[in-house]
Amino acid sequence: MKKVLSVFLSVILVFSASFNVTALNSADIYGDDIKTAPGSKISIPVYIKNNPGLMGYKIRISYDSSAFTPVAVKQGTTLTGGMFDNSDFSASKAYFDVVWSNSSEVKANGLLFTVDFNVLPSVGGDYPIKISYSKDDTFNEKWEEVRLNCDTVNVFVDDGSEPEPTPTPEPEPTPEVTKSFLDKIIDFFRMIIDFLSGLFATSSVQEGSV
Repeated sequence: MKKVLSVFLSVILVFSASFNVTALNSADIYGDDIKTAPGSKISIPVYIKNNPGLMGYKIRISYDSSAFTPVAVKQGTTLTGGMFDNSDFSASKAYFDVVWSNSSEVKANGLLFTVDFNVLPSVGGDYPIKISYSKDDTFNEKWEEVRLNCDTVNVFVDDGSEPEPTPTPEPEPTPEVTKSFLDKIIDFFRMIIDFLSGLFATSSVQEGSV
């Protein structure tokens, strides 16, 4: 019994250690939701928090190419210095990569970069801007992977159209009350009892008159 308990505790310790390492080597990447109009230009800031230390990252921005055209990517105020590559975008793709690397890791939090889009004039509704990253290209100074918990930025393009009214459902007809099979059996036996009661009552009257 003690041996089994020892093995069980060892497994728990290994799992806890792995969980703590993963938690320490992770950061949150997020942006603010935006409301805009067709034909406008928007700037989407992308932030980092809980940064355990980064020496390089490769972040992918995916968007709806039927609604947005990328214009520019500008480096933020947090992970400055090093190499910042913002040239991998074009209107022909529905995504682009933002790459940064440095000679030493940085643990600062704040604005990573800002993405500018032109909103096409004929669109309206909700459009998600998805943020993801490359595991092989996101690391600390020990060349260990740093996990990025990436959020999705929602862009609402208000084209001024009124939402369609929700149709009022027609009331369903009240279903006819149908008797169950058991109720029918009970009614049948009641009829028999009433018939027999009447029969006995008639017989009693006839016997009394004789």
